[in-house]
Amino acid sequence: VRVGEVVGVEGSGHLMIDIGAKCTADCSPYELAVFKGSKLFTGEQSSKLEVGDQMEVTVFSEEDPNGQRKVSLRALHFSRSWDRMIQISDEGCCCFAEITGINRGGALVEVENLKGFLPGGHCLKPLSQDIIGQKITVKCLEANRETGKLIVSERLAAASQEKIEIGQLVEGVVNSIRPFGAFVNVGYAYGLLHISQISATRIDNMEEVFTVGEKLKMLVKNIELHEETGKTRISLSTRVLEPNPGDMLTNRESVMEQAEEMRLRFLKHREEKRRQHEEAEARLVEDTAEGLDEEMEVSVEV
Repeated sequence: VRVGEVVGVEGSGHLMIDIGAKCTADCSPYELAVFKGSKLFTGEQSSKLEVGDQMEVTVFSEEDPNGQRKVSLRALHFSRSWDRMIQISDEGCCCFAEITGINRGGALVEVENLKGFLPGGHCLKPLSQDIIGQKITVKCLEANRETGKLIVSERLAAASQEKIEIGQLVEGVVNSIRPFGAFVNVGYAYGLLHISQISATRIDNMEEVFTVGEKLKMLVKNIELHEETGKTRISLSTRVLEPNPGDMLTNRESVMEQAEEMRLRFLKHREEKRRQHEEAEARLVEDTAEGLDEEMEVSVEV
């Protein structure tokens, strides 16, 4: 990186820059163009630069036969954008992105002046032309300077800001139905409502229970972090919210209306069981200790 001084502006838009070498360096209009929407210089604005202005540039060529080198403002800011993006990725921070296009697999975005990709499964809104131009908050899934690969997630950014806990009542929309249960979108993550956790009544055909797009209230039964992949598995339950066994199949509206009441009842019952278990363990330890004391007294007497 060199700090150069503009010593000449040609009619073609090329800048002659003194970088302390034996010959002035050349910066073309293309190498002056930074990024769309940036407040920095663009190729069309090179005429606004005046002799005597100073600017940082990167030297990217050897001297030509005339001793002149080529420099770039574009390459410098491109490198610094990657520096910022990799730091953001390493620190697990959120950042802003602008949606610039849509394709079959997701959305094209601009993040820190870099082109990136937002997979459809990591976008919180349906993929359509309507979201182009919107600014969203994302977290980085992959940032590779060498390959230029930048993949981000809006869903992970939302999850990091909106913590989910075991025992929490969440609302979600059925996203897909499988023979073993339903995957439900709870706004910033997907959870599994297993067939065994839907109702106390046996279910033989999931297709007869739910429809895609149906809204549900569910209790977060368990959260499991997979260490190898870093993915979080959320287990959901409506079975524990049933006022009466089988209500999810025969009186679902009642289950949804009384969801919070049943959640509190379930948590109270679970806490009582936990307390009873701890008391039983404490009694066992106490009885064992008394038994050992009695054996020691007998051995002493003998």
